[in-house]
Amino acid sequence: MQAPRDMKRGSCPPHGHRPRAPMNRLAHVQLARHRLKMVLARQEGRSFREVAAKHGVSVSTAWKWIKRYEEERSFEALYNRPNAPKRGRARTDLDAKVKELWEKGLRGARLKRALEKEGVKASNTAIYHALERLGLHTPRAQGPRKRKDVTLPMGWVQADVLYVHAEGPYQFTAVEAATRLQFARIYPEVTPQAAVDFIDRALAFFPLPVKVWATDHGLEWTYAALAHVYREHPVERFLRERGIQQVLIPIGTPRYNGRVERAHRTAREEFYSWAQDEAPGLFVSWLKVYNERREHMALGWKTPKARAEELLGRPVVLDYSLAGPDP
Repeated sequence: MQAPRDMKRGSCPPHGHRPRAPMNRLAHVQLARHRLKMVLARQEGRSFREVAAKHGVSVSTAWKWIKRYEEERSFEALYNRPNAPKRGRARTDLDAKVKELWEKGLRGARLKRALEKEGVKASNTAIYHALERLGLHTPRAQGPRKRKDVTLPMGWVQADVLYVHAEGPYQFTAVEAATRLQFARIYPEVTPQAAVDFIDRALAFFPLPVKVWATDHGLEWTYAALAHVYREHPVERFLRERGIQQVLIPIGTPRYNGRVERAHRTAREEFYSWAQDEAPGLFVSWLKVYNERREHMALGWKTPKARAEELLGRPVVLDYSLAGPDP
């Protein structure tokens, strides 16, 4: 058989022309004996570099076989082993617990955290396969790359309005960035007067001084989006009189107020999804659970109240009567 033209004389043929034959037991034994010589040379006091140079291998290869022999103390430890990963058996005992927590609305890291609290150890991969077996896993569409979280100083408050339904009610929400403490209140309409009343209550609720109030360009917060309006907005006047800086995020960039947007998503998934018509009566109780019982992964699995007490160095008392029923 004539060699291909692109092959030089004396060079090895490409992989497609001469397939590699599988090793038999004799070849394994011969290789193991060669590696045993490296082990013996190391036991004589030679360095890894000297052993590797004498036997024509890299230092990392010599280290690999010598360490494996020292750990297992057997000649078979010097045999080649398959590189394919070991696949364990499906943990069907995990399925029932994962399904139970999934039906309670727990997802992702919060689901894994709940399993750990109940003494069930499972990796992310094991939980993923359990969800696949149960038919609960739905691949998420690949979106844009997430931005890194920005550390904001204490006293930076992000505020926004959640439209529970198109015709109301409307939830005004404020989240303190450093502690994730949330103050929210339900209003029948979205107006500048409602926004001023909400800010006044929020300033009394937060246990630390508010320095920055960050919002979007909604008309309940500012007239900046209206080129023909020059008068001062009631919210701008209210904040100016109290020495609080108002920050307006760029139009169309809700990610700049990511903490309050995440709080709105949590409210939809964990409260409004089941509260329905009873939401106004149960809202204050849920707000207390959010601040004092619900652990936050971003806070190292601490509650917002515990994080506030840690930063302030004193006990914190929150007045939930400020978030009472609609006026």
